[in-house]
Amino acid sequence: MKSMEELCLALFLVALLLCGCAADVPNNLSCYDCSVQYRPSYAPGDPCQLVQGLVPRPCGQGDSFCRVTRIEVNGVVTSLTRDCTSQCIYGCRFNGFGLTTKNCVSCCERSGCNTDNAAPPSLYPSRLFPLSLSIWAIYFSISQ
Repeated sequence: MKSMEELCLALFLVALLLCGCAADVPNNLSCYDCSVQYRPSYAPGDPCQLVQGLVPRPCGQGDSFCRVTRIEVNGVVTSLTRDCTSQCIYGCRFNGFGLTTKNCVSCCERSGCNTDNAAPPSLYPSRLFPLSLSIWAIYFSISQ
């Protein structure tokens, strides 16, 4: 069994890692920022849809994610938006009675990454990796 001193050191290192993940760092995030409405008609080839000729714009200080929001009504895309956001509510949500509206949101954490058309699954591995590594290190140090 490891000494209490080594266990305390491992816990201290975990605390440092967790604090590092939550620390406020300067925001250098830049995201594509555009919106297109497909009402009254669909316009294929819109620059916002294809991300052609667009330049990512700097995000606000509190923004952590680049986001894509796609809205469909009865399976027909009615709007697409790309922007910066401080919070991400990821995935597709359905609402409506009779007319079914599907609101799909995808987010990413690198500059200029919001080029998709919304909502493949993701767990934000860049945020989970330090935590899983810390848990593994504690388990490994205790089990020896």
